[in-house]
Amino acid sequence: MSRVPNSNSITRRGRGPRFTTWLRAQAKRADPVGNLATDYLRDCEAQQRRLSTQALRKAVSTVGCAAAGDALEEALSEFRTQRAGRG
Repeated sequence: MSRVPNSNSITRRGRGPRFTTWLRAQAKRADPVGNLATDYLRDCEAQQRRLSTQALRKAVSTVGCAAAGDALEEALSEFRTQRAGRG
């Protein structure tokens, strides 16, 4: 799994949606990223506060399986790629 050196670079830039906003929009996908998004939406605690990517990564590694961690890294990579294409 690749590491994101600074989660603030993904969650706090002034352009485009936050990662968690983007992730919520992926819930209807029929792939691991969609499954992760669905799980995220079901988690009441996650909905009540905005988790940083670092906190989300920690939560997935604590309670999720390896596939969930892989899906998170895939989602982060896709999010960064899409965001970079907007600039």
